[in-house]
Order: sequence, then C-alpha cells, then structure tokens
Amino acid sequence: MISRECTEEMLERFRASIPRKMMEQFDQDGAGIIHAIMILEKAGEPITAGTISEAMHVSTARVAVLLRKMEQKNLIVRLRDPSDARRTLIAVSDYGREEICYHREQVLNFSAAVIERVGVERFSEYIRISEEIKTIIDEEVPIPECRLKKKGKKND
Repeated sequence: MISRECTEEMLERFRASIPRKMMEQFDQDGAGIIHAIMILEKAGEPITAGTISEAMHVSTARVAVLLRKMEQKNLIVRLRDPSDARRTLIAVSDYGREEICYHREQVLNFSAAVIERVGVERFSEYIRISEEIKTIIDEEVPIPECRLKKKGKKND
C-alpha cells in the first residue's frame, strides 16, 4: 500500500503541474462563453437555454446571466421558436462563429507547439495515463464527501 508521505508528495506535484498560465487566460465567464458556443455549434441548430444548462451542468439562472453577456458581445442571437412562440431559441451569431473559429485556431496552434516540444509519443502516454486516471475516478474509487462545502457548522 502506498504511504501517506508518498501520496502527499504525488498530490503536491500534481497540483504544481497544472498549467496555470494557460488557465489564467480565461476567467469563469470566458470559459463559460467558450463552452456555451461550443455546445451551440455542436447542436447545429438553435437550442433552448435549458438545453445549454443541461449540457453545461449548471443552473438555468447561471446560463441566463451568461447568455445575457454573450448577447451583449454579439456572440449569440435569440430567436422565437417557430413551433411555439412562447419559447426562445439561442443561436450563434455570424460574429460568434468568426470568434469561435479564431479561438479554435489559436488553441490548435498553441497545442501543436506544446505537443511538438514534448513529443507525440510522450504526449500520447500522458493522455493514456490521464484517461486511465479518469476511469478510475469515475468508475472505481469512491470520491470522499467534502464536508467543507456544507453550510453551517457542527458544535461538538
């Protein structure tokens, strides 16, 4: 069985290995906007805010705020559902498509530079190990409850 000290060292090294420089490029809104546009692009047709909410695994209230910001940036358009005028559908605007294409190219160029430096074989091994870890976490090892997220405190 692995020792506590080894586990702590590996966890600290893992935390330190997360590429924060890349993540600093996106605040929570930026990441949400990119995610929402990708969902809209994948759908290939206008969809409801509820569908976006389900795909993002966030509340409809959060999606409403996000969509309002996206609309202010001209990334999306709201349309009436032709089959039910009470429903509003969301679609990527032409400008939104341009922006996601630009973003996709930037990400591809950035990723190619990283993969080239590391090497395809080593990067493939990293992905293989990451996928194995994901499977273990998703299917095999129960995630412990985080009591810090609960409201209130226990008075012992």
